[in-house]
Amino acid sequence: MSFHLLEWGSPSLPHLLLLHGGNQSAHSWDLVSLHLADRFHIIALDQRGHGDSEWADIVRWSLNAMIIAEEKGITSTNVDEMLNSKDPETLRLLGVTKADTGAYGSWLGLDDDWAYQIIKQVGNYSESFERHIGVNTPINIARGLNALYKDGGILYAPPFR
Repeated sequence: MSFHLLEWGSPSLPHLLLLHGGNQSAHSWDLVSLHLADRFHIIALDQRGHGDSEWADIVRWSLNAMIIAEEKGITSTNVDEMLNSKDPETLRLLGVTKADTGAYGSWLGLDDDWAYQIIKQVGNYSESFERHIGVNTPINIARGLNALYKDGGILYAPPFR
């Protein structure tokens, strides 16, 4: 887990940790910190789900969704057909049904069909890799360790339960 933070002042000064209130971000402390930076090393932390901390979760789960889509054979060209899949994990991934604890989209502050939109517009991990840096591009990189674990690589995403 990672958190976004902002810093002001020299690390050699006494430390001052500032935490924001609800529905705010670390930037709530911008003006105060400018006035205190000559006396303190100030760290303003974005609490989980606020400010820029939520971007780490969104990026992580976007990558996971693309990897899971590749594992399940879901592509940008067949994602619409997969909305009628009988596989519960595929339906949760695409936002058709919700997990027992709710929809992944709401946990991330996104619409329920966020993974569907990524796959439809960008493709699964393989599609994106091959289009941008794969062997048929000027960069010419083979999948190698960037392949799925079942294909000899190291890519694995947690199940969508």
